[in-house]
Amino acid sequence: MKKWKCSICGYIYDPEKESLPGETTGASKCDYVDDEGELVDSFKCKQCGAMKEAIKSIGE
Repeated sequence: MKKWKCSICGYIYDPEKESLPGETTGASKCDYVDDEGELVDSFKCKQCGAMKEAIKSIGE
């Protein structure tokens, strides 16, 4: 599963190692990732609140 990094604050979202509100830790599918493994448009950085456009994939 991909990891994501906020280009504003540097926060790294790794869905396999942490959970966001309403999500089970290590969940393979959640409300933040679509069927193609990309972040949904409504995703915001957990740390600074930056919009999805500021969040970049950093691989697996």
